[in-house]
Amino acid sequence: MKLLFLGPMSLHMKTWCSFFINRHEVLYATIPDNARATNLKICDDLFAETPPRYLTKKGIDNPSSFQGRVRIAARIVDGTRNLVGANTIQTSYMKTVPDTASSPLRLAFQFAYLDRVRKLVREENPDVIEGHYLFPYGVLAAFSRHQKIVACTWGSDLMVDCVHYSYYRMLAKKVFEKVYFVHGPSAALKAYSLKLGCPEDKFFVVPWGADLDLFKPQNSGNEIRTEYGIADDVPVIISCRALEPLYRINEIVEGFAIVKKKLPKARLMILNDGSEKTKLLSLCKNLGISGSVHFAGRIPHERLPFFLAASDLYVQMPTSDGLPVSLQEAMASGLPVVTSNVGGNSEAVCGNGFFATDHLELAEKVLLILRKNMAKDLGKISRHIAEEKYNRRDNMTKMETLYGRSGL
Repeated sequence: MKLLFLGPMSLHMKTWCSFFINRHEVLYATIPDNARATNLKICDDLFAETPPRYLTKKGIDNPSSFQGRVRIAARIVDGTRNLVGANTIQTSYMKTVPDTASSPLRLAFQFAYLDRVRKLVREENPDVIEGHYLFPYGVLAAFSRHQKIVACTWGSDLMVDCVHYSYYRMLAKKVFEKVYFVHGPSAALKAYSLKLGCPEDKFFVVPWGADLDLFKPQNSGNEIRTEYGIADDVPVIISCRALEPLYRINEIVEGFAIVKKKLPKARLMILNDGSEKTKLLSLCKNLGISGSVHFAGRIPHERLPFFLAASDLYVQMPTSDGLPVSLQEAMASGLPVVTSNVGGNSEAVCGNGFFATDHLELAEKVLLILRKNMAKDLGKISRHIAEEKYNRRDNMTKMETLYGRSGL
């Protein structure tokens, strides 16, 4: 079966493609999101372990020319995983496109790639097209003129874009009308999809899941603790979400400042990067906790299991969520969790942690877990839930079964 996946350049898409690449012919296509150099770096980082070979097509004639362009489509060839650029656009054209997910101009710019998607579909003639994230990829898939279309909602497409903007709700309804079926990681996303008119028998809940062989309680965090000068008896709280307003990392920092007054040795490990980093660094300085907060930045995914193993507790405080992979990976690593009760988070937290509404409640719950020595027991429950519900291999097999059972 030849599968065409339309989606953003992300680690999620890499893992998705990686599962199916061993069983089917996979075509992966993406369009430029903006002109930031970090996107090119993410491209390089994602495929660093299998250096791509760029072939002459549509102006790409050598690997170095790729550095000045943004890839729109790439083919992952079974076995070798070579990437072949299908279409490109000069990054200079992207500078006028707003860097906000909800911009009508940005959506219009992305929708302008519909002709290229249709051409790609005609040339490759895939058996199934799946649009990952409804805007623009689900929309592009739905209007690609292909007969067998699937869409995947990730969370913010429904819980943020559709909540605030009527034109996204209108487009979501069109996608639901045209696709064969829709899937998403949580029942919360299904419920909202049904409100927008998606037939109940068209939506399937399939979490992304975590690699349980990679993320496990048996991992050692000694190397990470040594790297950051953290003694074995020091409690470590970890956050893995992007440093963006949606994820309220400031609430975590303010909550940690309260925790530190009660547990002076405690450390906070903040992974990832984002637009809020400068503000967060200033906040730590103003609160007098800079020496106890480690901003580790974006780390290679293969190192994440060891950062989690070096930690005692996972925290997050998003204002909106589908069901984050980072939460599932933390649970698979045997960590208790404290999180805001939004989206699919309520489906993941069941006896393995607590909910919090603000930094005060977050501090209260973190202190309860750490001072009552509850972390190990709650962590065992987290691992059990991950094994039951968030095994990536099992969940990807469910997706493959869905493709076959649905006559695709």
